[in-house]
Amino acid sequence: MNTKTPYKTIFALSSFLTDLFPMMGARLIDRLVAALFGNRLLIQYGLKKNLRNLARVREFRRILVIGDLNIGDAVTLQAAITALRDFLPEAEIEYAVNRFARPLIEGNPEISRVWPIFTGTYFPDKNDFRRIGEIAAGRTYDLVLNFCPLFREDKLRGVNRNTIGYAALASQLIRDEQRPGTVNHIVYKTYRYVHDMLSSFRTPQRNRQFRGVSVTLQDSAVKRAEDFLAAADVPAGTPVIFYNPDASSPFTRIPFERQRVLLEGIAAMDVTVLVGAGHTARDIGSGLVAGLPLPMRRRAVIVPSLMPLDAYTALIDFCDIYVTADTGPLHLAAARKISRDGGHIFRNRTSVFSIFGATPATLYGYDSLKPGFFAANQDAASACYDVQSRCRNITCINKMAKTCRDIRCFEQLDVNAILEDIQNVLGGNGAANHSHRGAIGSIPLKRIFP
Repeated sequence: MNTKTPYKTIFALSSFLTDLFPMMGARLIDRLVAALFGNRLLIQYGLKKNLRNLARVREFRRILVIGDLNIGDAVTLQAAITALRDFLPEAEIEYAVNRFARPLIEGNPEISRVWPIFTGTYFPDKNDFRRIGEIAAGRTYDLVLNFCPLFREDKLRGVNRNTIGYAALASQLIRDEQRPGTVNHIVYKTYRYVHDMLSSFRTPQRNRQFRGVSVTLQDSAVKRAEDFLAAADVPAGTPVIFYNPDASSPFTRIPFERQRVLLEGIAAMDVTVLVGAGHTARDIGSGLVAGLPLPMRRRAVIVPSLMPLDAYTALIDFCDIYVTADTGPLHLAAARKISRDGGHIFRNRTSVFSIFGATPATLYGYDSLKPGFFAANQDAASACYDVQSRCRNITCINKMAKTCRDIRCFEQLDVNAILEDIQNVLGGNGAANHSHRGAIGSIPLKRIFP
């Protein structure tokens, strides 16, 4: 059965409804989805089904974790592996991920083997299904954890009956999105999902507070980042802000004119600004920099789109602040950087500022102070700006499937609030005065959740 057509139809209908009735349509969709997919009975059914599958596992010797399709998913879903390691320090844990994420994941000491498979396409293709099937059939796994909602689990169960699916976690995320103040971040919820299931059968072998996920980088990536900064002649001692103007969808990419105002405000500060060139919206960075007044333009440095992903990630660690919309690099910035070779000590003191339009901010954004948010895994403040457009609803979680005629996602964006918080972090004077958040500059440490 082809899952693409009904999947696309559902999201097209939700987009059509909110085009006609923005606020009323969004509320109706949220209530309907919560009632159908986030109800208590469905969650309990899914969890009981998972526990039955776990009860069949006699020994946890080799486990396969199937990540979702994108690079950001490969980073965030490592939380499942951390939870597994809490209980199973001796098991072989293998991880199937987006192939471009390999240099960020390989070297994680909690992962026994990385399978770089997915190409980052919107839907898994027949080669993805074939490759996963071959691996699952040929490696004799005691347990398979599947976090790709578009993978048909019946195919996986054909080669491994002990498969834990994504559905129960998805239902929990939908339910808790309707509960203000509940921590509903994908990293935290994935960790709790696996940890809570295993605790029904085993006692954890390590007890530690969960801080988030990491990326593991080679020294060669650090060297490329250092060489880039040297070639750009970034003045020593000057604060560095990395601004990412791109996103994979027009519903999560901040409109150009709003970005122009934001970048001009950043460049007016006594800083060096690194500006991503752009991948999906090609040359968007160059266009923004070209529109800056000349004195500000001299402070801006374009980060080329051809920079390798691991070097790009290492470059973030040299920056004081990383500013972005909801996109994969947000999770690279928020992750803790670890040296694979042991030759470099990462700062891990980058403040992560994320700006959310279509997608649910609590699910993917990072904030050190707001209730219901999860903080970035950095020893620095993180701040999330939730624009809360009038038509946003739970189906906006899949921004790639939306077909809205009108893009209203950033209509209420307050650029001045972001600029003021950036200035306070740089000054460290704790003088921010926003009713939605306290003095972010005075909060350098992250919150921890057990």
